Amino acid sequence: SEKELPEYLNLDIHKLYTPIYLEEGNMESAMQELQASIRYAKKKNERLRLTYLYGQLLKDQDERQESMKVFARVLKMHPEYKMEFYTRIQMAMAYSVGNGDAESVRKELMKMLKDEKYLEFQDQIYYALGEMSYSGRDTPQALEYFHLSTQVSEGNDYQKATSFLRLGEIYFIQPEYEKAQSNYDSCVTYMPNDYPNGEDIRILASNLKDLVEQILIIQSQDSLQMVAKMDPNERDDLIADMIAKRVQEEEQKQLEEQLKSEAIADGGGASGNVGPGGGPGGPGGFGGMPGGNKWYFYNPTTRVAGASEFKQLWGSRKNEDDWRRSSKEQAFEDLESAVDQNEGGGFYVNEDGDTMNITGDWLDPAYYLKDLPTTPEKIDASNDKIIEAYYKLSIIYKEQMEDVPMSIETLEDLINRFHPNVHTVDSYYRLYRMYYDEDDMPKSTYYKNKILKEFPDSQYAQVIRDPNFLERENADYETASKIYQKAYIKYYQRGYYQQTIETCNQLLKDYSHTRIKPKAMFLRALAIGHLDGEDALRRELQVIVGAYAGDEYGKKAQELIDGLDLKNEEAKAAADAKVKEEEQKVAVSEMVYEEDNMSKHNFVILIHAKGKELSKIKTAISDFNRKHYKMEGLKMSAVVYKKGVQMITVKSFTNAKQAMNYQKVFENSVNLEDIIANNPDFFIVSFTNYALFFKTRDHENYKTWAEVKYKNL
Repeated sequence: SEKELPEYLNLDIHKLYTPIYLEEGNMESAMQELQASIRYAKKKNERLRLTYLYGQLLKDQDERQESMKVFARVLKMHPEYKMEFYTRIQMAMAYSVGNGDAESVRKELMKMLKDEKYLEFQDQIYYALGEMSYSGRDTPQALEYFHLSTQVSEGNDYQKATSFLRLGEIYFIQPEYEKAQSNYDSCVTYMPNDYPNGEDIRILASNLKDLVEQILIIQSQDSLQMVAKMDPNERDDLIADMIAKRVQEEEQKQLEEQLKSEAIADGGGASGNVGPGGGPGGPGGFGGMPGGNKWYFYNPTTRVAGASEFKQLWGSRKNEDDWRRSSKEQAFEDLESAVDQNEGGGFYVNEDGDTMNITGDWLDPAYYLKDLPTTPEKIDASNDKIIEAYYKLSIIYKEQMEDVPMSIETLEDLINRFHPNVHTVDSYYRLYRMYYDEDDMPKSTYYKNKILKEFPDSQYAQVIRDPNFLERENADYETASKIYQKAYIKYYQRGYYQQTIETCNQLLKDYSHTRIKPKAMFLRALAIGHLDGEDALRRELQVIVGAYAGDEYGKKAQELIDGLDLKNEEAKAAADAKVKEEEQKVAVSEMVYEEDNMSKHNFVILIHAKGKELSKIKTAISDFNRKHYKMEGLKMSAVVYKKGVQMITVKSFTNAKQAMNYQKVFENSVNLEDIIANNPDFFIVSFTNYALFFKTRDHENYKTWAEVKYKNL
């Protein structure tokens, strides 16, 4: 109703228009409105805030020099420490080579690092220093600052994610994909759901994970092959060094954790969260911070530096008495003890054909030998993994990372190392196409000619000779598919095997140039098997495997051959079991054990265990009994059965059937998997037979007797 806009509303009107224009993408008008807001702002805090925002907008518009001038105006207004902190952070972010006084900005940030009131913001200060170094083209220094930002960051997941993201971006550009993957993965772990471009970051992290997975397969298989070829004594020394290094690393972790725990216990460490958005974008609310105390352990940076200095001076030391030892002897005494007490593990066959027991623990030297390719078959399997990883890696570089040079380099490494291999022709064609797209015609022509010369009958060769081949092949395939459906549905499924064979023969004669060929060959093989028996079926399947090993139907043919082999093996095993059963019955008839299923029975476990391991096993069994048989009143005892073997007895059960039910639950219990993994002997036994077998320590014969007598219980 008033004729003119009241003076007191000018500030609010201009402030209101600023975000409206920003939302519309009209940056010029938004900046004009914000400048007008600053002119109308009377209160110091309002003017500070608006000037700060104006500097941010200039920086976002890449007007870095102007933005630094604006931020300098903010500092001249003597803001409170939180606003001063964020202003200096923004100035560091706005810095670029030849723009602004880098040294003075860096000097102020370094001073903040030593000021206890900025202790909880050290992650953001290090991040800003990293950005300055990167803008100044000092990448190594930038990486160091970004790493420090991730290390000192406590409670600010947004900044931690941002620092990891920056590391990932830099390593990706270099490119060092393994380091990039590690940092992108850490970024995904810490970033909140509303993190900018979060979905794109997750996709890239996933792609890098796929890529690094293939790189690690190649590296690990190459390493295993290298170690397998070593002299056994050199190999043992290498493994001992690996274990010693791991021991030191574990001790270092314990030391750092101990230092951190002591700092927390004594009241060290900062708390609190950053302001809105969590990042360095603007000032906000802050939490509490212990004041007035500059003790060493309050500072995460000095804690990390101190631990590093300690390690350089003394090496890795466990936090314990008498830690000033200079040799590894005690470490290996501890190692031997740990191996003795370790549970789990399994068996592997070494290069001499001996079956070796391993604990499954990294302290056990045998743990490092189980995967070594020491036989021709294992070397072939290892090479197959490398070949597959190389080929997948090249596709990931090209399709997911859009890194054509690395895709080309990977495929050429594959061809140079393994020629021929299952992907040779595919690799040739991919190289032919990539070099063509890169406008490198000599290289493209080179791989085209290799396809035509080495694989003249392949689809790739036909496509090269006739660009319309695929179009015609698809039309012919559609016709062939209709004939195939007739052979399968009208003839094969109804048992007309001769008509199936004749139709497939016609298909192979007229349409063998299409991808119907292996499919038709497979159907014909099945029909021949029905008419002429297993031997004829095997012959046909082997032809398919030889011609189409990598094809879907080549794999199906191999699976069917394997199934036939398994059926024959099972038939042989059943016959052998029958013979063994008869032999057992004869042997059992001569034994002195008595059959009385209705008498009381015990459950017996014979296991290699001692000391802490034995106590752990007994505790696990007691817990199992309390959980599943609380009302049964079961008791447990343990005695030495023979040297190194303990006999644990669970007693007693009303009859044999009740004891056998307990055994079934016991051997299938998830909570007792560690005990079962040690391959103990366990069985049920009546009171009478318990005394007989224990007297002679003849549990092997007793188990044979029990298998026969309790078989159908």
